[in-house]
Amino acid sequence: MIDIPNQRASIRQTGAIPSYVHSIRQKALPDVPSQSIVLSIDADNAADQLLDSTNPSIHLSKFLTVVNTIGIIHPFAQTALNNLSIACQIILSQENYDDSIQGLLSKLNETYKFLLEGDTILKMSVMRDTMNQVAAVVEESAEFIATCSEDLSVRSGMNVLSETNVKVIQYNAKLDLLMQQFRDRQLQDVYPTTQQPIDDHIIDKLSCADKVGASTAKKCLKGTRNKVLEQIKNWVDRNDADTPRIFWLHGQAGRGKSAISHTISLWAEDRGMAGSYFFFDRSRCGEKLHEKLFSTIARDLAVHVPLLKRYLVDTLSKHPTLKDTTDILKQWEKLVSEPLLKLDNWFETGKMVVVIDALDESGPKDTREDVLDILANEVAKLPQNFRILLTSRPLGEMIGVFQSKAHIKMVSLDDIPAESMNNDVRQYISAKMEKIHLHYRNEDIDKLVEKSSGLFEWVRLACAYIEPKAGRDPQQRLRALLSQDSGTSGTLLDEMYKTFLMDIVGTSPDTLLPFRSVMQQILYTLEPLPISSLHAMRNGFRYQQHSLHVEDILDYMAPLLSGITNHSAPVHPLHASFYDFLTDKQRSGIFFVEECDTIHQNLAISCLYTMGGGLRFNICSLDNSHLLNSQVHDMAERISANIAPELSYTCRLWATHLLRAKFDLALADSLATFFDGEQILFWLEVLSLLR
Repeated sequence: MIDIPNQRASIRQTGAIPSYVHSIRQKALPDVPSQSIVLSIDADNAADQLLDSTNPSIHLSKFLTVVNTIGIIHPFAQTALNNLSIACQIILSQENYDDSIQGLLSKLNETYKFLLEGDTILKMSVMRDTMNQVAAVVEESAEFIATCSEDLSVRSGMNVLSETNVKVIQYNAKLDLLMQQFRDRQLQDVYPTTQQPIDDHIIDKLSCADKVGASTAKKCLKGTRNKVLEQIKNWVDRNDADTPRIFWLHGQAGRGKSAISHTISLWAEDRGMAGSYFFFDRSRCGEKLHEKLFSTIARDLAVHVPLLKRYLVDTLSKHPTLKDTTDILKQWEKLVSEPLLKLDNWFETGKMVVVIDALDESGPKDTREDVLDILANEVAKLPQNFRILLTSRPLGEMIGVFQSKAHIKMVSLDDIPAESMNNDVRQYISAKMEKIHLHYRNEDIDKLVEKSSGLFEWVRLACAYIEPKAGRDPQQRLRALLSQDSGTSGTLLDEMYKTFLMDIVGTSPDTLLPFRSVMQQILYTLEPLPISSLHAMRNGFRYQQHSLHVEDILDYMAPLLSGITNHSAPVHPLHASFYDFLTDKQRSGIFFVEECDTIHQNLAISCLYTMGGGLRFNICSLDNSHLLNSQVHDMAERISANIAPELSYTCRLWATHLLRAKFDLALADSLATFFDGEQILFWLEVLSLLR
């Protein structure tokens, strides 16, 4: 348990409210005796005891007593409950209240009473997004009380008292609204027991992208990018009607745009906001993710807003062809815009936050045309609680479309003051070096900071380059990096890539040719594949390229490629700038990887070879051929066990490689053999399973 009286004394002596709040956040929730963990009945009894209480702190103390019980019953609500408990502890540590603060305190106690009511407890896991919003407002209110209670004399001036009253009114209104929203949604969320599975089945048929969401591992290092993160959060929280719907954060490659996107996505998710988070990846261009952007956003928002879900189901029921349409404009109109505009009281849904990261990596220019048209001309019509955080490089086509649009706020990471950027980079370098157990002088770190020009990707690679390994001298490698000529952000990253590749590949034709061959396969397959699948497909390559061992060639490229240390993960460039470097001859020189006819001929033949050896009758060993795929309860497991990633890839995408390859007699013979045999029937079977 936290010693509240001692904490009070410490605050009064030091006035260290922020550090105190931080210390409370680090402490565990109070222990609850085992006899008090008796399901929600105890919580109901606790609420009954609170109704007649006149001492506000009793409500809060009782909440701390039963919070672990509620957390056990509703694990989905645990994050919100933890934040509510922290707020409880902050409030209980204060002694100095004036009338305005007392009014806010009463509202907070009313909120905690509401949270302990039986009906509320039963709905916590269903409405955890609203619970998170309640927790965010309560915690912010608690910290406000802690600050105000530190010294009443600070607020004796008329203006300060007036500002305090305004704040109190705002917090009271927010809490009233959220409690009413909770009550309203209790009524809205009562689905007929037979209807919810039907609705879920209809939405599951919607063609959406997978593996495009936010990742905790990719968020900003704690304590960095604070200014730009705060700017984005403030923009999200604004309630005035003229707030821009879109925040376009742009900057050169390596500035850390995606890390900011991941951080904001996770922040919005933690606060229970209705949201959708879509991260483009250049290595997945072959999947045509842009054709699934708005269908994915529609599905994600419907998960958070029950009424929106019903509108979406109604639309899909009336227009079933929408479930897999590639018409981006129609997707936006029917699946996103119209359902959102049907919401009568959009304010009750809270903020809706959509993050679209790296739109410039969607593919060729034509993959973005319709998306840009919608962002520039249609988003402004949406309700004022709707927000889109968009990140990309500052492409000319985007600047031209977005300029002079009042609903688009344009912010460049390239314009952040050098001092702020350098502080973030210094903290990032220190954390990276600590992780790999490197210790350098402050002046060395200062030189790296100056050298980086604010490019976080360059810093990441620099730390990987000087990481201690057998046969390496970290100090010598550091001096080599620092001796390189500084240049623009583009040339700086290019020099880093050349440094790595000179170290790993060298300049000998005996190593360059195998490197180019394997990298051609990685860059020009239409979807990333794991090492084992890349190696299996090389069995169909000609001109002795089949004998190359992919794993041996890529063994030291973990800083540049994913899937090297984890062989089950797909292999692709970790950063889009490495792809750009390799495919631009002027930049990469001897390491240039060309998209030539030979690679698509090899990939097409390899696809036919892989299907010839891997396809067979009833490949998933189904017991009954009369059942629909959806009626086979373990279909996903059967597909995973019997259809390898390379076979799945070749069955779906061999024709694309065939179209990109020039006529070749050996390829024509392989194609004729495939169509003349029974393999074509087995291919159709696999396509039906992978659909």
